[in-house]
Amino acid sequence: MKLSLFTILFFYSCFIFSQNHNFIIDNKHVIWEKTYPTFKKDIIQLLVKNNKKINSFSDSNKGAVNNATCDCSLSGFIGYRTYDFLFDISITESNYTIVVYNITLDVDSELDFADENTPIEQLILNYSRTKFYNSKKNEANLECLSSFLYKNFELPFD
Repeated sequence: MKLSLFTILFFYSCFIFSQNHNFIIDNKHVIWEKTYPTFKKDIIQLLVKNNKKINSFSDSNKGAVNNATCDCSLSGFIGYRTYDFLFDISITESNYTIVVYNITLDVDSELDFADENTPIEQLILNYSRTKFYNSKKNEANLECLSSFLYKNFELPFD
């Protein structure tokens, strides 16, 4: 009986405290990383064609996105904002991986401590920048932004 109760509580706690986003902290910076399965060969051309906010792209599979609007008004403070970020693409035969970094958002001077282009780390990491804020609102913000980034780099089905 004790073992079954322990097992149930263990899986419940894993479910409750699991992350539903693709963000990691690397050297006090927030990075989003996602691998997409695909067998298409023209990945870069398709991404540029389907994402009008990609305003620069280099031969080294690096790019930039400016003024991309994330519309998650129910998620909280960072939900409905415009974002700028850089990204890298690595491509293999069966997938491509996107790494997004240098994420900034326009907070319209609503906060005393935030500039117009505020690094996301100021809003979602603790003071020492070693952990994400542990709150339901922050988790909702991260899930929303992760979903937004996922849709931005997903290839269309044809």
